Amino acid sequence: MSNENAIYGKKVFFLYPNYTLQTAIMEQLRTLEYEVYIINDYKDAKNILIKNHDSIFYLNPDGVFSPETWANYLKTIAEDSRFASISLGIITEKLDDNYKNILKSSVDLKAGLITQEDPDTTLHAIIKQLDANGAKGMRQYVRANCLSDKTAEIFWLTDSNIMHKMKIIDISSVGLAISLTQKQTTMVQVNQIIPNACLMLKAKEYRVDVKVTAIKSDGKNSIAVLMLRMDNSPQILTAIRAYVANTLFNNIMDSIMGLPRDNTDYVVRRSSKPVN
Repeated sequence: MSNENAIYGKKVFFLYPNYTLQTAIMEQLRTLEYEVYIINDYKDAKNILIKNHDSIFYLNPDGVFSPETWANYLKTIAEDSRFASISLGIITEKLDDNYKNILKSSVDLKAGLITQEDPDTTLHAIIKQLDANGAKGMRQYVRANCLSDKTAEIFWLTDSNIMHKMKIIDISSVGLAISLTQKQTTMVQVNQIIPNACLMLKAKEYRVDVKVTAIKSDGKNSIAVLMLRMDNSPQILTAIRAYVANTLFNNIMDSIMGLPRDNTDYVVRRSSKPVN
């Protein structure tokens, strides 16, 4: 694992996850602060993996192609030096033992072959593999940079009915950093509690209680660190995690924009011999 991954952990990509995995399990993984993403088109997958070395890649082989074709697809990844640092895995609900053996014999599944069962059992099986592959790193919380999002702001009214509005620099499920002009530095103080502040993310408004825990200055502008108070609702934290995940995934998709999509024909006809 690279030094960067040791600190920030690894991105985890799921190609064609089924409905249960996309909803209940994915949300729980994000609540546990794993950096997880859904890929909805295999034609984007290889470009994403090339741009994100040392990540973890799970395939659901239950649809789109036959298991033989998916075995062929995974084999092309395993044999390509560009993906040498990628940990491959499979999550399946439908495959029988014969097809599981075909897939296991085709590639080294460092992230495991997980048979999807009830959500709790599947969640624990995934977490076990993610932890074994260093998905968390030393980082505790997944954070998104908000500087390119002009709508990401926080504001509040003082007792004298004066509005303070600040730009958000970055955000996680536990707190945010905001940019202060020289004039605005007089508006906040360390240990100040700001109740019922309005957090704006993608034109949606969330009411939050925050505490100022630090103020740093470079001589011209200052940065204040606001921690979300423990009494904020779980629904707000879920919304923040969703915003963080969407922002980061949009950055990933922007990074592959303009690259040629994967138009390789991986199909193995049923009359062909299984891939060994």
